[in-house]
Amino acid sequence: MFENTLKNLKKTLFSIQIAFYLIIIIHLCYCTIVFGDLLPNLPLLLITVAYLAFLIVISEKNGKATRLAKKSTKKAYRWAKILIKGVTLFITVNAFSSLGQSPNIFSVITTFLMAIGWIASVLIEIIASSIENRVKKIKNNLGNLFKKNKEPNKEDTSVHK
Repeated sequence: MFENTLKNLKKTLFSIQIAFYLIIIIHLCYCTIVFGDLLPNLPLLLITVAYLAFLIVISEKNGKATRLAKKSTKKAYRWAKILIKGVTLFITVNAFSSLGQSPNIFSVITTFLMAIGWIASVLIEIIASSIENRVKKIKNNLGNLFKKNKEPNKEDTSVHK
């Protein structure tokens, strides 16, 4: 039961993350084309596209690249996630600040979707890690309980008369 819930939560998190990064990519392309701000938007666009590709490769279940990447870059992946959360937060704040320049319906919608997506992805990651930790604790406790019950008692101190 817990494992299915955790799997469904991870799938939901992955779907929200993909949608969130696609919205950011669309917004950055839009800002680059409409406003012509190539210098700030192009590096952010490249970082976001690179991280999206990395996220898709890492999420592949049985791929050779996934196993190698997870083995060799576990700490780097954690820091990359933190860094990209900071970059996407910067993009979202920048989008809110640029709404005053030329507000149109597309800018407003993508900006609010980015903000909602960022908040949702952070909250779902926190919830997923919390549930994952609790499931691990429950499994360990149940495993210890079954191990304890399987071992025979060497000293029987009960008195039956």
